[in-house]
Amino acid sequence: MTQVMLVPRKHLNVEDAGADRSHFWTIRQGVAVWNQWRTEHPWITPNLQRANLSDLNLDGINLSGSILTGAYLSRTSLCQADLSGADLSRANLSAAYLRKSNLRYANLTCAYLKNADLSRADLYGAVTDDAYLNGAILRCACM
Repeated sequence: MTQVMLVPRKHLNVEDAGADRSHFWTIRQGVAVWNQWRTEHPWITPNLQRANLSDLNLDGINLSGSILTGAYLSRTSLCQADLSGADLSRANLSAAYLRKSNLRYANLTCAYLKNADLSRADLYGAVTDDAYLNGAILRCACM
């Protein structure tokens, strides 16, 4: 039997995460750099799977269609972000700020959204099966 060692998420680095290293370091340079990169490379599907992006200000970022499976986005500000069609399954979005974000057709299956602020977010067509929404703010959210 294989022994599995659990590492606290806050200590994961990009090599442990499964995210594409260049995507991880591009997003860490800020929203303006990321959005410019997305404009210049529209054919690339960003892979930020299991990346630790907690406590960042990513307001207005374009993460549409991105792979964010299991990503750690706790306390991250994603106000007015484009997350349409993104795969956020099993992502930790606890206490994240998603006000006025576009989450149309996003996959939020088993996502952890405890105390997340989704005020005025567009969740039309989003898959929320088994998502944990205890304490989430959904005021004026479009579902």
